[in-house]
Amino acid sequence: MRLLAGLVLLFLNGYSQVMVLKSPRQLMEKGKWKPAFDLLKRNLNKDSLDVVSQYGLAVWYASVRNPDAQVDSAYRWAKKSLVTYSRKNARERDRLKRDEIDSTRLASHKLRVDSLGFERARTQHTVAAYHQFAVGFPGARQVPEAIELRNELAYAEALRLNTEMAYANYLAHYPGSAREADARGRLHRLQFERASRVGTLEAFRDFWLKYPENPFRTAAEKHLFEISTADGEPEHFLGFINDFPASRWSRVARDFLFHLKSELPDFPWTDSLRLEQRLNEGYLLPFAAGGKIGFVNERGDVVVPAQFADVTTDYLCGPVTLPILVSPSAGVFSRQLRHLTNPSASVQWLSTGHFLALTDSTGELYHASGRLLLRDVEEVELVESFLAFRQGNKWGVISLTGVELMPPAWEQVQVVGEFIVTTRLGKRHIFPLSALAAVANRQPLPAPLVADDFRQVGDRYHVRNGALEGVVDGRLKEIIPLDRQQLTLHDQLVVVKKERYAVRGFSPVDPARSFDQLLVQPPWLKAREGTLFHLYHMPSQRLCLYQADSVWFARSLTFARKDDSLHLFFAGGQSLRFPVDAEFHWVTSADSVGFFYTVDKLKKQIFDIRTGERLFATEADQVQSLGGHLIIIRNGKKGLLTREGKVILSPEYDHFVLVANNRLSLLKDQKFGLYDFATGRVIKPIFERNLIQVSMYELMGFSQGKFGFVSWDSRTKPVFEFDDVVPWSDSLVWVKQDQRWKLLASRSRRIVLANVQRFSILNTGSPSSFACFDIDDYKGLFSTQHGMVLAPTYHAIELFVPGSSPVFRAEKNVEEAGIYIVMYFNERGKLIYRMALEEVDYERLYCDD
Repeated sequence: MRLLAGLVLLFLNGYSQVMVLKSPRQLMEKGKWKPAFDLLKRNLNKDSLDVVSQYGLAVWYASVRNPDAQVDSAYRWAKKSLVTYSRKNARERDRLKRDEIDSTRLASHKLRVDSLGFERARTQHTVAAYHQFAVGFPGARQVPEAIELRNELAYAEALRLNTEMAYANYLAHYPGSAREADARGRLHRLQFERASRVGTLEAFRDFWLKYPENPFRTAAEKHLFEISTADGEPEHFLGFINDFPASRWSRVARDFLFHLKSELPDFPWTDSLRLEQRLNEGYLLPFAAGGKIGFVNERGDVVVPAQFADVTTDYLCGPVTLPILVSPSAGVFSRQLRHLTNPSASVQWLSTGHFLALTDSTGELYHASGRLLLRDVEEVELVESFLAFRQGNKWGVISLTGVELMPPAWEQVQVVGEFIVTTRLGKRHIFPLSALAAVANRQPLPAPLVADDFRQVGDRYHVRNGALEGVVDGRLKEIIPLDRQQLTLHDQLVVVKKERYAVRGFSPVDPARSFDQLLVQPPWLKAREGTLFHLYHMPSQRLCLYQADSVWFARSLTFARKDDSLHLFFAGGQSLRFPVDAEFHWVTSADSVGFFYTVDKLKKQIFDIRTGERLFATEADQVQSLGGHLIIIRNGKKGLLTREGKVILSPEYDHFVLVANNRLSLLKDQKFGLYDFATGRVIKPIFERNLIQVSMYELMGFSQGKFGFVSWDSRTKPVFEFDDVVPWSDSLVWVKQDQRWKLLASRSRRIVLANVQRFSILNTGSPSSFACFDIDDYKGLFSTQHGMVLAPTYHAIELFVPGSSPVFRAEKNVEEAGIYIVMYFNERGKLIYRMALEEVDYERLYCDD
């Protein structure tokens, strides 16, 4: 009985649920939305886990005819119905099936609701709508599409705004979007463009510090490098290297610094630069092999293998000293054989490590590291620490790293003191040299001073513009304003001429005071007022004579007449007073005048022209000077006195000639002798020619058509036996006898070389002197310091490398084999490099000269 009652109750309950479902559905079909909603809510109030009613609300809210339809609520109830259903047991699910409710139906309805939500977002087609759908319908299959559409719309808006903020916001709100990389790239570019618009060192440094992930940091480092080093100072290249050690531009800075000042104590060496320094040290010598040219260093190590079909002719006539190698057919190479340029007609090297490679039509400016800095260049000059370049007939200026500081718009560019002076249409445009590097930092050049002429005098500058003249200082600040005047600048003062003369920069004279005439004759300033003269001594800044009757200059003396006296002034400011009718005579000299004299009672009073010191009096007919000594002439004969008047040589000689090593050649009765100022020794005039000094102790005299050794003490009678003599060193002399030359040790008379056919002294520039000599038509080499360098077994010997450590090239010809043996030797005769050449290589190795 109880079982029957339960079944009935269960049936009634199921029937009731079906009726409840059908009733809202029927109401909704009839458009009675409010009663349907109320009925569903009452059911849920009775049983909040009523899946049928939950589903009914999901249907009610999703009905398009329902004026109160709301897709978000439909989604919420559809999702809730699925959750509630998932928690039902099998028996409850079986009962729901009788009500046509199962997971498939619920899931299908949720998909319909998802579609409605997505269609709503598509209809609105806004970022907010798609975002709302993605957030409000998290399980919908359309969420990825909605997110993609949302991100695209957001990115389109960021593109429209095209600002850093827009891209930053996009990246912050939509991470992982398909446009993330593009947005990030545009953000990075805008960040860099903002720094570039400002273009200053501070802007790029701020960018570099703020955005460590920005890929344009490398470009910013390039600008930082170019701006910070625009003045060309080595310390600034080093500063960049220290500030940005990991930058690839740090390597470029090292390359530039290497050629500017590699001897800096804290130079940032790398293995590559140390290798380059070793390769660049010293010089290279050419050799030939297999029809090609190569180079060895002074130690004989092969630095450049034989690989060039041709090289610059200069390399065959002498050593290669520059760090680049030029082959007309192959181009320009570093000594590391790094190819720098294509073939060039010629190359101009600058001390800063730059070179201009010229072709027939134009040129290109390179750095020795291989960096191309400028095209279409015809001429380059180093201007202080900048490079002036010419394109066509116009000049411009760049930094050492290639940053344009002045466009090519000038007829001439030069440096005058602290200023760079450009010329256009005959006018000088003067800019501070210190402002030039600031152009790289976006600082415009200041307005130039424009003038017709601009010259430096001391630490001031004379400016002329038409009829106007003035003086400015090192900051272009006017010292004397431009005016219609004539200016004469001297180291210590400026003479100004308008209607009258005035002086500027000379403290004893009031600048407001004017004169009828001013004359500067350093160290004196002569001023005339009316008929009277004033004399000022410029170094001591004092007035030496006031209101003189006349002032004049003669030689290095200054004369002034005042009242009945004649004042004589000397360069140091000293003065002497003489009678007004005193006569002055200058003691003649082959160089500068050192003495003068006055005549007093038939005696000549000798004075030092520099100090005015009275030295002595003489009755000689004439007085001449010779260095610091005086020559007196009596009855046509010459004698020699000290500056104090002491007799050195009595007046018995016809002529004196000052010769080498502070000695005086004496001529008497057509015979020659010699006087030594240092020792006071005299060789009497008994020889037919001037004596020849062959060492500090030995002389050669000439008599009866022969030369012979002469001693100072005359104890040894000279033996005249040589046809010719050539002094060589303090201990060696070449003498010719019987058509052959001998090399003698002058003091011992020992024969060092004999039977020499001919010889030539080579001007090497070394402390040691070298002579190339021939014996039996074979050539040898002898040195005053090292003795026999090369024995006479060679067919040719030439000086190939002059200087303190000379190198000689010698050759032997093996005619029967058609072979030339060519060798390089150092100054001691040590073999550096040896090559056996056939005719073709031999011809290739020798220059046209």
